[in-house]
Amino acid sequence: MTPIRILILAALVAFAGCASYGSVAPGESADQVRSRLGSPSDVWKDAGGAETWEYRTAPAGWYTYMIDFGPDHAVRGVRQVLSDEYFAKIQRGMPREEVHRLLGGPKQVNRFSRSNQEVWTWRFKQDNHWYRLFLVQFDESTGTVLGTYRIDDPTYYDKGGVGKG
Repeated sequence: MTPIRILILAALVAFAGCASYGSVAPGESADQVRSRLGSPSDVWKDAGGAETWEYRTAPAGWYTYMIDFGPDHAVRGVRQVLSDEYFAKIQRGMPREEVHRLLGGPKQVNRFSRSNQEVWTWRFKQDNHWYRLFLVQFDESTGTVLGTYRIDDPTYYDKGGVGKG
């Protein structure tokens, strides 16, 4: 074997051993997942014994993963939820807890007492490339969604949409 092939093989073996959300496979036990990824940010339990574990990379990260377990505590699926598919599910009148369960905990929460509003913010990558913020506006007294919107992340873009770096 040539030295280049040995280096490539060594790199592949090293990367294969890294813990990542994408490497969680259906059928893995909850104990295996916890030992590799640590404790989840939140856990939601369903009446039938199924659970969903939230692993968010916020506040600095761009992704939130939900790992679904069946009543047998085996992985049923893994979803990255900071995406158009899940943002489209947020509807006017939806309660805070339902939004939290769908998207995971926000990066930031701002309260605006004069307008009786609360705004939750998540960082995400539009098309896995553009740095954006997804915001959900809530009526603070009822705790229900008023609306949603997206903006460029000002950390990465100036007001004209031009990158800062």
